Amino acid sequence: MLPALARRYSVRLVTYDAQCRYDLPADIDWQVIDSPNVAVSSLWGKGVRMQSRVRAIAQSMRVFSPDLVLTFIDTCNIVGWAAHRLSGLSCPLVVAEHTVGPEFFDKNVHASRHERLLKSMLALVYRRVSRLIAVSHAMVRYMASDLHIDRHVDVIHNGFDVNSYFPPADLDQGRGHSAEWPRILSVGALSENKNQQLLISAFPLIKQHFPQAVLTLVGEGELCETLKAQAQASPFGDDIMFAGWSDQVAAHYRASDLLVHASQYESFGNVIAEGFMCGLPAVCTPATDAYNEVFFASYCGEILDSWRVEGMADGVVRVLTQISSKPDLRRQLATEAAKRFSLEQMIANYEAVLEGALSCAQ
Repeated sequence: MLPALARRYSVRLVTYDAQCRYDLPADIDWQVIDSPNVAVSSLWGKGVRMQSRVRAIAQSMRVFSPDLVLTFIDTCNIVGWAAHRLSGLSCPLVVAEHTVGPEFFDKNVHASRHERLLKSMLALVYRRVSRLIAVSHAMVRYMASDLHIDRHVDVIHNGFDVNSYFPPADLDQGRGHSAEWPRILSVGALSENKNQQLLISAFPLIKQHFPQAVLTLVGEGELCETLKAQAQASPFGDDIMFAGWSDQVAAHYRASDLLVHASQYESFGNVIAEGFMCGLPAVCTPATDAYNEVFFASYCGEILDSWRVEGMADGVVRVLTQISSKPDLRRQLATEAAKRFSLEQMIANYEAVLEGALSCAQ
């Protein structure tokens, strides 16, 4: 979204650290406050770090003197609101929430440890900002029921570049007779939350139905060696590949027949929407109610009702048989997903919210 915003506004980007794997526009004023998101065990340590961030960002706001401030994601929104107050600015503050929900507090060990405090702080902030954006209608319902937010919330689904996420040219030809079919894909950090161990455990059951199936995991993380050991112990370890981190994920989508997402919790499911745009159906664990918005038709795939190994295998077999093997359904999936999750639509929705906030401030 930054390139589009930079064409319309003068933008200063403030981040906690300098780690960025994406190309930023050359005309973006990027400031790093040198406060990386390393694990901090004590509540006192978290509080000290938050105060330091608030002071640094408040100073950046005073220097840049913006007409509007836009922040993203749970505690970053809390820091942004506090910095905005400390800076003395009167400009609008727009915040976008992309993570909170029942699964976030149930399955995220850091959030669940301080659930009551975090919820109260989020509620305080979200009642007082100029505009509030949520990534799904499911998140809005959660904010109303658990955070008691009774104000208007703008819903903007995440969007993706149709020039990057599109179906393969040979999709209509089908691949059911290739030497390696089906090709099953998992995309995400190799972590406890992404739960790739469930898929690896289900893989032998999938092989009973599809002996030529291969599984590729794209991502890196703290569980890499653990997952590799699990794969090597599997009777089909030779058919489980670890591709590591990739900045060409769209190519993996286009080369695959099914995407499997086994997460403990999610807020929206970006990789699911990206895969849909590439004509790739998905099987997902019930990691978020927002999946009911992302899965817009029966040919999208299947949302499982549990995290059972047998249920995972059964769902994979059903979707491979009923959707992945039918090029016309996959083409329809890509066409409709491109309309629903385009980057252009997301940017237009954000710009409308920003312009509305600016107009009300004048």
